[in-house]
Amino acid sequence: MRTCTAIQCLMTLLFLSACERSTESVAEDEIDHRYEEVKTFLLDRFPEALDEINLEEPEVFEETVNYAYEFMEEYRARLEDSGRENADLWLDLQRGILKSDRLAEDYHSADSASERQKARIKLRREVGATLDRRLELERAELEALEREIADIREFIREQENSREDLLDEELEAYLSDDEDEETDDHEEED
Repeated sequence: MRTCTAIQCLMTLLFLSACERSTESVAEDEIDHRYEEVKTFLLDRFPEALDEINLEEPEVFEETVNYAYEFMEEYRARLEDSGRENADLWLDLQRGILKSDRLAEDYHSADSASERQKARIKLRREVGATLDRRLELERAELEALEREIADIREFIREQENSREDLLDEELEAYLSDDEDEETDDHEEED
C-alpha cells in the first residue's frame, strides 16, 4: 500500500497554481466524468477537502481532477482490500493531515507572538492526533498481514499433512495423461 501522503500531495498540487507534475492525457469527456465522480466522492466522504480545491483555473483543472481521482481510487482500493474500517481510518488520517496543514498556515500568518503560540498549541495537538491515527492504521495493516501469514502457515501445514494424498493425486494425473495418449496412439494404429 502507498504511504499516507496522498492528501499532502493533493494539497500541494492545489495550492500551487502552476504545477509541473505530468499526468496522462485523458479525453475531455472522461475528465468531466471523473470530475463528477470525484465531486460526489468528496461531498460524501471528505467535504472539507472541497474548500481547498480551486477548479476555476483551467490550467490546473485536468491535473487536479486526475490527482483527486487517484486519491479516490486509493480509498476504494483500501475499501476493497482491507474493508471499510481500514479505508475510513486512512481517510481520517488524510483529514488530520489537511487540518494540520491549515493550522500550520494559521501559525505562519499569525500577527502576534500570542496568536502564534495558540496556533502552535493547536497544531501540536492535531499533529499528535494525526500521528496516533497513522499508528492505528499501521497497527491495523500489521494485524491484517499477520492474519494473512497465519492463513499461509495453515495452508502449508495442511499441505504437509496431506502430502501423501497430494503426491498420489499428482502422480495419477501424470500417469492418466500418459495412458490416455498411449490409448489414443494405439487406437490410431488399429
